Amino acid sequence: MILEEWLYSSECDSTAIVLPDGCCDVIFQQDEQHCFTFSITSVDSCAYQVALSKGVTLRGFRLKPGVVVDETSLAEFMAHEPEPSKLDSTWLNEFCAVKASVNEALEGLRSDLNGIGAVAKNLGVSVRTLQRHIRSETGKSPYFWMSLVRARRCARLLAGAADLTDAALASGYADQSHMTRELQRWFRCTPLAFKQGRCHNEIHLSGYD
Repeated sequence: MILEEWLYSSECDSTAIVLPDGCCDVIFQQDEQHCFTFSITSVDSCAYQVALSKGVTLRGFRLKPGVVVDETSLAEFMAHEPEPSKLDSTWLNEFCAVKASVNEALEGLRSDLNGIGAVAKNLGVSVRTLQRHIRSETGKSPYFWMSLVRARRCARLLAGAADLTDAALASGYADQSHMTRELQRWFRCTPLAFKQGRCHNEIHLSGYD
């Protein structure tokens, strides 16, 4: 249920940009006094910046889309764990769960961007049933998930030096204007900025693609 483990250390006061990726992260923060705190991020709808203080180390576990964390049990466990830095990714699975129906639906939405109707048909349910199920289990609509995949794939094409027109068409956008609006909505970044290298590393991190 863990998609990726990551580590970030701040050598000075700085800021970092976080791009929407469809995932929740369990993050452990250690300060200069070696004090630990942990937090669980939400599924983001747009990019944002976070401030990082000098000497702070962040260790994160990116969860697969649709995974739910038992925050109460995790908090109780962490209250009795003296050295979180020694924990590997295996233990976290005990506090995570994902419904098979949610995983199947999200995989369908990721694989077929032609419309929710086709996805619902492949899953053997009505469109309304799929919409209700996805929203109740993830807090987001099927349209959210399909739009996110399209935007992330398009940004990666642009970061890989794809032509603006080719990237728009390959990603299913009506034209460059449509692509520009969507990338600015999701990432607060223009297509040209992606081509020029902005957020190059961030868009290539694991996520709902």
